Amino acid sequence: DSPMTRMHLSEKQIKDVIKETALCKLTMSEDIAKATSFLASPHNKSITGQFLIVDGGFLGLKNNF
Repeated sequence: DSPMTRMHLSEKQIKDVIKETALCKLTMSEDIAKATSFLASPHNKSITGQFLIVDGGFLGLKNNF
């Protein structure tokens, strides 16, 4: 969820996206920041060369249907 999302999608479109997301919410910029922070932190000792999709399960549900 961001100002750009709100600028380009109608409330109906946003509700439709939320319905198609496993966590039933829009991903926030803070969610992406936290994932990035973890990957760049000393707590990450093994993850390299991967794509990390931070989308609340949107793509996972799309791929199952």
